[in-house]
Amino acid sequence: MISGEMLAEVTTIQGFSRGFWDRPDAPSVQAAFVAAMASSSPDDFLRDLPLMAAVDLSSTATRVGQPTLLLGASEDQMTPVETAPSGVGMTGLVQLIPNASLEIMEGCGHFISIERASETADSITRFLLQGEE
Repeated sequence: MISGEMLAEVTTIQGFSRGFWDRPDAPSVQAAFVAAMASSSPDDFLRDLPLMAAVDLSSTATRVGQPTLLLGASEDQMTPVETAPSGVGMTGLVQLIPNASLEIMEGCGHFISIERASETADSITRFLLQGEE
């Protein structure tokens, strides 16, 4: 039987970029992620997969009225910048959301706020402060 810990370990392999694994702190970051996710039930995850696959933001995205920052990652395999024809993806969302901007973190995986915490915070800060200039 697959445990929550095993699922979390597989998720880290899928979710972090190739370069992340060369970092000296990669084992401790992975261990912290696994510890945080280990209590999740694989059955709950599997139950939710069809719901995640069915999400379609294309009609909702056009109604977003505020300036929007989309953060993508070039090595994100879970939420790719460019999705299959059946999905919208970040490049589709930036076209659908009025007044949206897209920043792509090169060489980064799905977990941008973990893998690139400072860059993520800097991008958000720049975006929030741009109206104050």
